[in-house]
Amino acid sequence: MNEATKPVNPEKEAYHREAESRMHTFSYNEPAAMRNVKELVNFVRTPNVRVQVQVVTEGGENNLHYHTNSDGVWMVLRGRAKFYGAGDKLLGELGEHEGIVIPGGARYWFEKVGETDLEIVHSFGWPHAVLEQWRTFRTDAPSLLAEAFRTRTPIWINSFEALSQVYPSAVALPKARAEEAWAALPLVADGRALGALGLGFAGRRHLDDAEREFVVALAALAAQAIVRAHHRRER
Repeated sequence: MNEATKPVNPEKEAYHREAESRMHTFSYNEPAAMRNVKELVNFVRTPNVRVQVQVVTEGGENNLHYHTNSDGVWMVLRGRAKFYGAGDKLLGELGEHEGIVIPGGARYWFEKVGETDLEIVHSFGWPHAVLEQWRTFRTDAPSLLAEAFRTRTPIWINSFEALSQVYPSAVALPKARAEEAWAALPLVADGRALGALGLGFAGRRHLDDAEREFVVALAALAAQAIVRAHHRRER
């Protein structure tokens, strides 16, 4: 019996069709202008995996670090990079189309080598258990989103160390997602807190006043969109 003549299971067919509706192609374009010595281009992001390109003009990821239970794959598109482990042990020098696998928990750092700007792909996934833990959570949970919802106040965290001091029990997901700075904003409309919006950044990031105003405005627009969606559903 071939696939076309097998009896159709409606639930399984719906499962396949929903997943297939999210298939898409993508392409990568180098940033037109570099504002910093390192720029990130995220071009694939799903609930389970992220693929990004780092364009590095100087340095690299210069601090020894690791990602809990999250395996990562790096591959050089242009330029050269040196990867180091604990004790600055050289793990490898990579040229174009060469890569390295960094298992979850493995400590590493890397740097650009030579005069050519480094373009390097980074792909990683998140542990299923951690994702399930934080897919839904109580409003009194130890998390930035829950506190932003409770207090109706934006929260800005610019380093992993700062997050560890405030919420040491809630660092597993941010570490798995390789984020080092965060913003959490309440979604408030008509005097009611509807939820919270969370933003994560791959490197340490201090948002200036203009950037914070933009994010606050974005949260306000998101809250209004939720209200409009509820009104349409009730009609």
